Amino acid sequence: NKSVIRCSEDVAAELKIPSNSDVFMLKRIRYVDNQPVSIEESYVPVALIKEVDDIGLSLYDYFRSQNIFPQRTKSKVS
Repeated sequence: NKSVIRCSEDVAAELKIPSNSDVFMLKRIRYVDNQPVSIEESYVPVALIKEVDDIGLSLYDYFRSQNIFPQRTKSKVS
């Protein structure tokens, strides 16, 4: 699922952007042995994404193709 949303205060703080900024959200279900085991949500400021449909299976492959090299990521399990 790929969409542009207004980010929450928490997401804005992590990305160091103003609250309610537009961000690209990529939501994926991760599977092990054909069983869903987790939901992954990635948020990226819209300024870094030229065309949402250009992102394939890997967000990091897209970043590399655009010469974008993330310096850090953060994961949260709940």
